[in-house]
Amino acid sequence: MVKQEKHCRVIGLLVAGIDTLEVGFEISEFKLSEAEWRYLAESKEMARDREFDKIGIRVEFRGREFVISRASGPRYGYILKNDDVEIRIHEKAGGGYPYPEVHVVFRAKYLWRCGAQTACETVCQWVQSWAEVRGTKVARCDFAFDVQSPLPELSKDFHEVVTRARKCHGRATLQVECVRNRLREETIGFGESSDLKVRIYDKGREVSQSGKDWFRDIWKANGWEEGEEVTRVEFQCRGRFLRTMQTCTAEELFDHLPDIARYLTQKWFTIRVPGTDSHRHRWAISDFWVMIQNAVSKFGMLSGVSRLRQKRPRLERLKAQARGLLVSIVALDCAGEDGKTTEAGQGTLWDLILAWLNDDHFLWDVQRRRALHASMTP
Repeated sequence: MVKQEKHCRVIGLLVAGIDTLEVGFEISEFKLSEAEWRYLAESKEMARDREFDKIGIRVEFRGREFVISRASGPRYGYILKNDDVEIRIHEKAGGGYPYPEVHVVFRAKYLWRCGAQTACETVCQWVQSWAEVRGTKVARCDFAFDVQSPLPELSKDFHEVVTRARKCHGRATLQVECVRNRLREETIGFGESSDLKVRIYDKGREVSQSGKDWFRDIWKANGWEEGEEVTRVEFQCRGRFLRTMQTCTAEELFDHLPDIARYLTQKWFTIRVPGTDSHRHRWAISDFWVMIQNAVSKFGMLSGVSRLRQKRPRLERLKAQARGLLVSIVALDCAGEDGKTTEAGQGTLWDLILAWLNDDHFLWDVQRRRALHASMTP
């Protein structure tokens, strides 16, 4: 296993930011012409005809250069890729039901070059030039911290790790994974599920193997010297976890980034120095993890967002709330002096309710809410 924590030399934080971002765009209407749809279809067919070329062929779409894939995903008919993003497009607009019609995967190099918020806003403006965007939905956001330091040195039972991994049916759901190269630990991972994970690994080695040499330029700009070890701490956060952090849209994500980073590094997961106190959460934070916690300020100002347990609302309680709202509407607009609903008021009220029930946007909202309630705890 790795060495004792006291021998671990922590020099300093190099960078902190968003390394992976996936955002869905809910489309109420596409602005693409028939010729543009035909161009995409023909280009994809040409890519399929190239038997020995699995990458795809180059296309220009709405002012940007892409490679269109010969394959398509289970949900999306067209997949366009370049060095900045991967765009997945579903041909029919449904207002985001049952899933966003445009799914964008942001490349790490693009995120580090421009910053996650600038990159997302730029792509959003571009998508709005060819589609009516009804809303956004964050599918994944990974927080990354690069520290000029060897891997933190933990005991075999990871006694130094203190976490708030959620429980399921009374059992802790924390999952531990380790990847080792010969006798040297390369990756240590902990998670609740695919919704929330943290990985701690040798980023310098990963950069050498993946060819992401541009990362070294970022590190050098922050004081790194060739040959120094770099450890990456990376939190993988998917939509289900983000919703518990009151974060669904891209706008909410960038407002809540520092609060999410604080929860991840100060409450959900910490590395500590073993002490004599029987309560492990009272042990001192390790020097390595103090560096990670201090990096929360890199994400902006805290706004006080906390993690909530999402429960499915009870129907009877919703009916009581609806009755209260109905009383207010009748009192303001539909009742006579005696408090009874007038004939004209009843007609107005029924017209309003029927207009809601028959409105396409109302139906889309109902479907989305059904999907949301299905993911909540009863």
